[in-house]
Amino acid sequence: MDTTEVIMDRLSETAAELEEVALRGDENMLRDVLKLRGTYALEMANLLAAVFSDTRLSANPDLAEEFGSRFLRLRHMIAALQAEWRMQDIEARPKGYLEAIRPAIAYSEDMRLWGKQALANVPQVAPGDGRFNFPIAATGS
Repeated sequence: MDTTEVIMDRLSETAAELEEVALRGDENMLRDVLKLRGTYALEMANLLAAVFSDTRLSANPDLAEEFGSRFLRLRHMIAALQAEWRMQDIEARPKGYLEAIRPAIAYSEDMRLWGKQALANVPQVAPGDGRFNFPIAATGS
């Protein structure tokens, strides 16, 4: 499994690609947006799995909780965008979609930078050490 940092980098790259595709506004935009939304969803699932197995977080419950809070906020932002912006809406108003996704893209990048810095300051811990306290299970999300 890739590290938490590697997956956060891929999320950021996918978000940047999504922004580029929305800027294009060409006949392939919808297909590419749909593909990238799927890629982003997959990377979010990969990030969740990586976070759950990251021993640095399991050994640091406060950091794990902050990661969880930031992850959930991003997840909610993405879910709201997907609910609001169906494919026909994106096709009809590509510039509106671009403006709508920019806050989520910015938050994703902020989370990546914060996460990489936070994890860089935490020593690796052997598996099984520490106690994991990622709040996602408690929220029912």
